[in-house]
Amino acid sequence: MTWIQTGSSICFKPYSLEEALRGLAEAGFENVEIGAVKGFLEHLDPDRLGPAEIDTTRALLARHDLRCVSMSGHAQLHTQEGLGRLRRVLAAGQELGIEVLNTFTGDAGTSRGSRTTCACSRTRQRFAASASASRPTRT
Repeated sequence: MTWIQTGSSICFKPYSLEEALRGLAEAGFENVEIGAVKGFLEHLDPDRLGPAEIDTTRALLARHDLRCVSMSGHAQLHTQEGLGRLRRVLAAGQELGIEVLNTFTGDAGTSRGSRTTCACSRTRQRFAASASASRPTRT
C-alpha cells in the first residue's frame, strides 16, 4: 500500500477556496481534501454544487497543480436534507476524482441519542452501497 500525504482545506477555514488551495500548494501538498460542510466549512457549498462550481474548482486545482483525493461532506444522514447534501458532495467529488468521502453519524450526542445513531448508520450503509454501484470505472 502506498500512503499519500493530504492537506485539508479546513486548515484554511476562514479563507476562500482559492486561498486555501494556494496555501496548501505553497506548503508542499500535492493532494487535498476540500471541505463541503454546510454551516461549518463551505469551501464548496453542498447546497449549490453544480457544473459551474465543479468547473471552477477543477480550474483552481489545476492552477495550483493539486489533486483532490477527498472531500469532507459531513451531513446529518438521518435527515433527507443531510442525505441530499451528501449526495451532491459525492457527485461533485466523483467529477473531481476523489477516492474518499468523509461524513459522520449526525447528532448522536443529542437527546435522541442512539436512535439517531442507528438511523444514521442504516442510511450510511445504504448510501455506501448506492455510491459503490454508481462509481465510475477508472481505466
